[in-house]
Amino acid sequence: MVAGLAVAAMAGYWYWTTQRADEPEPAAIPAAATELVTVPPPKFPLAPEDQAQAAREPLPALGDSDAAFGVALESVLPSATGRDFFLWDNVIRRWVVTIDALPKASISQRLRPVTRFNDSFVADPVADQAEQYTLSTSNYTRYEPLLALAEQIDLDAAVNIYRQFYPLLQQSYTEAIDPHGYFNDRLVAVIDHLLATREVTEPVLLVRPSVMYQFADPALESLSVGEKTLIRMGPTNAERVKTLLRRLRAVLTTTS
Repeated sequence: MVAGLAVAAMAGYWYWTTQRADEPEPAAIPAAATELVTVPPPKFPLAPEDQAQAAREPLPALGDSDAAFGVALESVLPSATGRDFFLWDNVIRRWVVTIDALPKASISQRLRPVTRFNDSFVADPVADQAEQYTLSTSNYTRYEPLLALAEQIDLDAAVNIYRQFYPLLQQSYTEAIDPHGYFNDRLVAVIDHLLATREVTEPVLLVRPSVMYQFADPALESLSVGEKTLIRMGPTNAERVKTLLRRLRAVLTTTS
């Protein structure tokens, strides 16, 4: 599971390292209405054998799942240093809330699942153009450690963890996001959103109306958190992310 989630979280990585204002936690889902609500079946259900496996393997309660889920995630990391990229408390909710927010305009720093970059974002001033900048290509290397980690993870082993813990992911999703939705469907929709991100020709122009840099092009500035980050990590890195996402999507949407 961690392979796909690390890739998805990477699309929000830039936001947490450059934005200072904290976002509120997702609002609590209101109590269900008394009238009967017809819930459609999942568009991309887990395979029957996956559901049977999950039922056979007892899971801890969601609130007590950090230790078990953490051990499972660590089991697929290629090295012990990979652990340093992630935050390990309230971990399932962190992943669920973050993935759900990637197609949106903002994302919660309080519930981010990954640690911050140690280096600073770099913008190059445009010669003879006051208060105009370009996205420095030196920023692209900031993503290399997490990208390399994601590319080394055994996808089959990661997806097995996803299947094993899916009941808790689903519970967290219905409690925090959508009481009538399916997390697997949402994950596929988020992947499709990221895969549709257009490639932007360099140089990428920036402005700095306040403390934070923004895209000079209003059309780019209006994109989602995930789309902006794929652009900011550079076209080569973005394609590496998309390659991983395509592989993950193929597994998530296969039911036989």
